[in-house]
Amino acid sequence: MTVSDQVNVRQFIASHQLEFSLLVLVAHVLADKHAFVAALQAPVRCWGSEKGTVHPRDVLDDWGFLAVFCFGFTLARPLVTDHLLQLTLRKYGFGPQDSSHLAALGWKATSRGIMMLYALGLWYNTPGLLNPQQLFQDWPQSQITHPMQCFFLLRIAFYLHQCLIMVIEPIKDDFIDKFLHHVLTCTVVVACCNSRAYILLYGILLTADLADFLLAFVQIQRCLKYQKSLRNSLIIFIVIWVLTRHVTFGYLHWTLHRLLPVSGDCEAVVTGRMMLDPGASGWGSLASQAQVTPGAVCLSRNVKLGLSGISIALQGLFTIWTRDFIRVALQVHNQCRAGEARRKAARKGTSSF
Repeated sequence: MTVSDQVNVRQFIASHQLEFSLLVLVAHVLADKHAFVAALQAPVRCWGSEKGTVHPRDVLDDWGFLAVFCFGFTLARPLVTDHLLQLTLRKYGFGPQDSSHLAALGWKATSRGIMMLYALGLWYNTPGLLNPQQLFQDWPQSQITHPMQCFFLLRIAFYLHQCLIMVIEPIKDDFIDKFLHHVLTCTVVVACCNSRAYILLYGILLTADLADFLLAFVQIQRCLKYQKSLRNSLIIFIVIWVLTRHVTFGYLHWTLHRLLPVSGDCEAVVTGRMMLDPGASGWGSLASQAQVTPGAVCLSRNVKLGLSGISIALQGLFTIWTRDFIRVALQVHNQCRAGEARRKAARKGTSSF
């Protein structure tokens, strides 16, 4: 793949990231527009309120945590890439361009790996996190835990750090698409983590970290020109990608519809207003429905359609990525076969003499 082809592929993926981010945003609004607006107002309420007046369910209450980690990511990146990885790679004989590229991939693998380990730790302590029915168990009384709150703050700080880095570093051709994608991602994360949909968001971010970590590992092998191991790594990556992004999300979507019907013997019907903020309008009428037996919660049609829209939009984005990964894997496979054929022909040529 030539440099121009790589740029075109990057621009293509970035533009579709933006399009599907917009689709996810629209689907979230359709699912629960009241909660969506209230969620985006939550940071303003937290910022403008006096200490102690914000309920602990407000995820973005800790602005100090957010600012410290955003600054920490921005400070750690040049320290790790420029002063640690690049210098080490230069000592081992890598050129300036190769060492810079490998150092950037090393930072990507390190940062995503740390966040993935944190997310896996949450899952280990609470195995039922990826159960869609848990979205509405003890609803609306259950509140988000502090470790989960820190997880979302960490992710928002990381996305803000990415936006800041894109502005500081030299502008690339896909700057607008990727920058708007990061901004929309922050918006979706803020809206979801302040609503009952935060468990779904946790699943999305956990699998995203795993995919980014594995992809960075594959890209490092490609830079080092390890063709044979790269081919095997790409196959393993695509299998894990399909299992985590397509199969897992398909299962979550199917389970959500099976466990939370539109109609039936319902003790409570979720018609929206899924905010975790008890001060939001409508909370008092919902509090009486706190003791709902499992399986007796139903979703209104607009909420179910909105959640389905989020799932379908994400599957569309994942499908585009899957196609590109398969195309790269086939390209690497063909290059390996061509190299093997050339070596075999060279051996035959020398043996004939």
